[in-house]
Amino acid sequence: MVAILVSVAAALYFSGSKEQAVAVLAKDEIVILRTPGGMLEVSTLIRNEVFQWSTEYTCLPLDCGKLFGKTISEVRVPVHYTYRIPLAAQWSLKLVGQHFELAAPTPQPKLPAAIDVKKLEIRTDKAWFSPDKTEHRESVIRNIGPEFDRRAQQQKYLDAQRDDAKKTVAEFAQKWMLAQGVATNLRGYPIRVSFPDDPRPQ
Repeated sequence: MVAILVSVAAALYFSGSKEQAVAVLAKDEIVILRTPGGMLEVSTLIRNEVFQWSTEYTCLPLDCGKLFGKTISEVRVPVHYTYRIPLAAQWSLKLVGQHFELAAPTPQPKLPAAIDVKKLEIRTDKAWFSPDKTEHRESVIRNIGPEFDRRAQQQKYLDAQRDDAKKTVAEFAQKWMLAQGVATNLRGYPIRVSFPDDPRPQ
């Protein structure tokens, strides 16, 4: 009697089986990350910038700067440079040995650069006959934005934010893999991110 009850209970408990594929990423297999569009902010670089601007009269063929002097301003201000990567493109993720390699687009600056106007300092020196301070300062304000936008795209600025940007992209890719159920058996493997403008190893 006991044996019959056990058999019936087992039959009810094991009423069927469930089968499904296990997500496994084979060596050298490439997975395409299809991102949802928009922009991914990957880093913010904060720099205390210095900008100088001079104004002088022109009176060819004479050198009026030497005759009448120049009006010169020096601006000091913190500038926040934020870098982003477009998410509309496809990224390729590849298993190589004991890590993943992820090729992502080059970070681009968000323009215009963000100037911390609350901390802006400006000092102006004017010679006796040099151009008027008011018009000169208006010219300074018109030109600091384009100058900082230009600096945001310089290679040394891109290099300064590179490591932080790669960390952000790697974290994004790990979350994507978790959400998509990709290579769940290799979840502890690190992701090495590369950008097209990375310096070539010597």
